[in-house]
Amino acid sequence: YDQHNLWLLDDRLAFYDYWASDLSLKKFVENSQSSERPDISLFNGSNLYRRAGTDQPNVIVEFKRPARTEYSDTENPIAQVFGYIRELRSKRIQDKDGKLITQVGEHTPFFCYIVCDVTPKLIELLENQSMNNRLPGDRGFYGYNKSLNAYVEVLEYDQIVKDARLRHEAFFNKLGIN
Repeated sequence: YDQHNLWLLDDRLAFYDYWASDLSLKKFVENSQSSERPDISLFNGSNLYRRAGTDQPNVIVEFKRPARTEYSDTENPIAQVFGYIRELRSKRIQDKDGKLITQVGEHTPFFCYIVCDVTPKLIELLENQSMNNRLPGDRGFYGYNKSLNAYVEVLEYDQIVKDARLRHEAFFNKLGIN
């Protein structure tokens, strides 16, 4: 847990209580028969940052091979992430010993990150799913699926490192590690 680098995507990801990496959904989702394996799933963000009366967003991170040049319709990463969300809806998330981590409700929000190289075919898939809004500074794309209560960002590998450097530049300067 303390050795991951999820802060590169978003600093808040460092404070989630439970995460599953490359595990089939049936290993941590009660009554799931799905063998699908999200690259990273995060549940139950720290109580320190939870607002009373609100659901803490669950997070799904999906990585695609760098330098990938094509995505077929069946390899659509947006559809893949939405499929994970549908499988998680109204389910109980458990640790390896069967202890309840959280209950995912019909209105539980999701933040999803798709980390990949953007290709013309991927842009077409993003347009088809209305996920083709450009992030400020042309850093990637975002969109919101209202029926799934899911916010999605599509980020390129090199841009993630640039953004992390910019966010932490003051700290790096203070530590003398430019």
